[in-house]
Amino acid sequence: MAQAKLIESLDKFLDVLEKSRLFTPEQVKKFRADLAGSDRQPLDIARKLVKNRKLSKWQASQLLAGFHRFRQGQYVLRDQLGKNALGGLFLAHDEKRGQLVVLRSLSKSAQANKEALTAFVALSERAIGLEHEHVARVLEVRCDDQHHALVSEYVKGPDLQSQILEDGPLAATQAVTYLQQAAEALAAAHKKQVIHGGLNPACFMVDGDGVLKITGWGLAPLCNTGNGYSAPEPSDNLPADVRGDVFSLGATLYFWLAGHAPFPDGSDGAPPDEK
Repeated sequence: MAQAKLIESLDKFLDVLEKSRLFTPEQVKKFRADLAGSDRQPLDIARKLVKNRKLSKWQASQLLAGFHRFRQGQYVLRDQLGKNALGGLFLAHDEKRGQLVVLRSLSKSAQANKEALTAFVALSERAIGLEHEHVARVLEVRCDDQHHALVSEYVKGPDLQSQILEDGPLAATQAVTYLQQAAEALAAAHKKQVIHGGLNPACFMVDGDGVLKITGWGLAPLCNTGNGYSAPEPSDNLPADVRGDVFSLGATLYFWLAGHAPFPDGSDGAPPDEK
């Protein structure tokens, strides 16, 4: 895939900077006055703003490519953490709460199935009130006619899938510790009638203090079942329930200890004669 051509004109770069609303109109006006008649290149300006911590490296690269839509309501995008079929995953600053959050912006394809989208909104909104030490909290579901996004607590640390694929399986004692933390989180969720429905090793993150947190709440209706960790019932068009979460946690424990899924072909847990 070809990379976007970088802006070469200083005036055009300042126009994009103004549209981004990352700076006040007064600040942009001062930039224009200070740079009037200058032969400095947009790349030099962007590097200086990064050095002075006025922009993140990702913001600077996006501005240089002509992108200016960093604001989604009270959230200002600061970095892209990942991207998949569901859409982009961004680190954002929540200006109202004064904290970093994770914002998942759903792709058009993820929003195409209106029934699944309605289920996603309902499940995510139900999870908003879930408070537990081992739960990455759902903070908001943003919805309009054209765009949906899920805002969650930011957990600074690796997910266990990435960690294990790089470093190998967990020691049994560590796996048991994480299992207990995960079980406590799921028990609290199930007590409030909140089902995860999509547990897999990438949903488990460990913060800087070694505390496990479960992420991915609300996303299950948008995901394909049969990922190697799903119970057979959702694959048979039966609704996800507590038993499915318990099954998926057990399958994830297998991955933690063995380093691969219990059903590595991507199938669900149904016996062969039931498929």
